[in-house]
Amino acid sequence: MNKQTPTENPPGEEKRDVRPWLPEERQKFYECFAKHYKKFNIISEMIPTRSFTQVRQFFYRETKRIQGLLGDSQNIINWDDKDHVICVFNSYSTLIKNGSDPAKVMKSKRYIERLKHKIEGINKRRLAQQERERQKLELARLENEKNAALYSLLLISI
Repeated sequence: MNKQTPTENPPGEEKRDVRPWLPEERQKFYECFAKHYKKFNIISEMIPTRSFTQVRQFFYRETKRIQGLLGDSQNIINWDDKDHVICVFNSYSTLIKNGSDPAKVMKSKRYIERLKHKIEGINKRRLAQQERERQKLELARLENEKNAALYSLLLISI
């Protein structure tokens, strides 16, 4: 009989590491997340004590925690928007770094208004960038039309 003792893992399965994240690991995660977003492989390389899977799971746990703390106010955030998510995570990590209680602060009207203002700023900058891109494309189109007209005039005059 090939019985496994309760401490042995079945073949092919890794032992699950359930030790809590240290404050230094958490802070390193937030710093790396702000730079690399969901590139969990890069983030896990920056936190040698944590695997890719642990980093990814930590992200999703933190996302749920933040959403829970924001409650109904989380609807001001587009959770599919990289800049929105990074903004919220930066704000959350600042609270932790400063020793604030996120459960109290993130429910406050003042915090929600600040976060809303930051998100609106991101959206305004994005709209301005899109408008600049649209104008560049329009100028390029007009320039191409002008060049085409000049070229056809040149061909006619030959």
